[in-house]
Amino acid sequence: MGCAQSAFSRAGLCLPLMTPLVSVAAVYLVIVLRNFMKEKREKKRIRSAFSTYMTPAVVNQVLKNPDMLRLGGERRTMSVFFSDLSGFTSISERSSPEELVALLNEYLESMTKIIFSREGTLDKYQGDGIMAFWNAPIYEDDHAYLCCCAALESVDHLENVLKPKWLSEGRPALDVRIGINTGPMIVGNMGSDTRMDYTVMGDAVNLGSRLESANKAYGTRIMMSEYTRELVTGRIIDRELDVVLVKGKKKPVRVYEVLGRSGESTPEQEELWELYSEGLSNYRERRWQEGIEAFSAALAIDGNDRPSNTYLRRCKEYLANPPPQEWDGTFSVAK
Repeated sequence: MGCAQSAFSRAGLCLPLMTPLVSVAAVYLVIVLRNFMKEKREKKRIRSAFSTYMTPAVVNQVLKNPDMLRLGGERRTMSVFFSDLSGFTSISERSSPEELVALLNEYLESMTKIIFSREGTLDKYQGDGIMAFWNAPIYEDDHAYLCCCAALESVDHLENVLKPKWLSEGRPALDVRIGINTGPMIVGNMGSDTRMDYTVMGDAVNLGSRLESANKAYGTRIMMSEYTRELVTGRIIDRELDVVLVKGKKKPVRVYEVLGRSGESTPEQEELWELYSEGLSNYRERRWQEGIEAFSAALAIDGNDRPSNTYLRRCKEYLANPPPQEWDGTFSVAK
């Protein structure tokens, strides 16, 4: 505008103002609209990509700060959850593809809803297996407890809702094994600019996977490591299972069965767990006969208590064939 006034006062020229002003405004508007549409497309892409892995509340947090999902990873202490259906392979051989898909979809949908309800992030489905984690992308101080609650609720839903329904429909009844571990992990978008997976990596993740399969040795459904237990003691009922050496690890880890939330046990269960603990102590001290008596007493309360059965069998074997003098009670898990 100053140039136009100067041209008019000195040379009598009248320069048009509207054309350049309109042009500048139009360019500015185009840039604003372009950025708005780009941001809208980006939010839509993020919502579409992660709505199946996270709760809506978490997705909304991510939309406010997309840098949370940037390519690359960061180190955090987190809790990881691995589950697998036992006996699924043999059942898949006897079922039609349609029946198998319907069964699996119903199961996966139910389990995913439970994980979401406990603020977990779904990592991936691995056939009939589920991998999930807590404390990312949103920080959650109570991640270990929430992970244990999700595991307990998964078992409860399978046992009391899905199994009766499947049996009434003539379908097979399946069981589940769950492994939980807490520790330092790398979390973030791994891959390339064109294909990324928001996932976790590290030794602590691998241990969680090993504990899922280690349930087989004890007939248990939920196994957690000593590292998870440290964060949930007093709120989660558990019992020590063993000191195990899993494949790929040089240091043994103490593992526990997750039994329930505090206040949920019955006097009968508490008596069984006390006898089991007594038997485990005898087993560690090489008092095989006393161990046999304690585990037998536990089984008199509940004949289906699988860890007691496992140790009763071990005590009988060691009574007949004692382990070497250097035996320290560590049990090696092959898978």
